[in-house]
This record gives sequence, C-alpha cells and structure tokens, in this order.
Amino acid sequence: MKNSGFAAYFPDEKKQAYYQSELFSKMLLFVQRNAQRCKLKQTPKNLILGIQHIAGIAHAKKILQEIQTFAV
Repeated sequence: MKNSGFAAYFPDEKKQAYYQSELFSKMLLFVQRNAQRCKLKQTPKNLILGIQHIAGIAHAKKILQEIQTFAV
C-alpha cells in the first residue's frame, strides 16, 4: 500500500492455469465494473492490479474478499 493505493502482482505467464481460473475472471469483471478506481497494467515482468482510494489494510482485505465473491 502506498499513497492510499494498493498494488497486486500476478504470477508470470507460465502459470496459465491461474489466468484461466474463475477467480481471475471475477477479478477482470471487478476491474471493468470499477474502472474509476481499478487499473490493470502489463509490464515486461508482471501483470499488476492497482486499486485507488484504499483506507488501510482492513479496507484492502475487504476489497480482495469482494473480488473473490464477485458474481461472474
């Protein structure tokens, strides 16, 4: 967490099973529906999910739990 933001780094492309999982699909849908505060960025090494307006660790945990239960 930095400057009221949160960054999550995803496994490299060799972990293809993860990118085909239901959880990854939920995360993509969450990002699409929350585009004002969520951004995905691809770097040469990582895929990074950035979420803005996070008030603290408990809030970040709540957002991650919300992504897990997001309806696909």
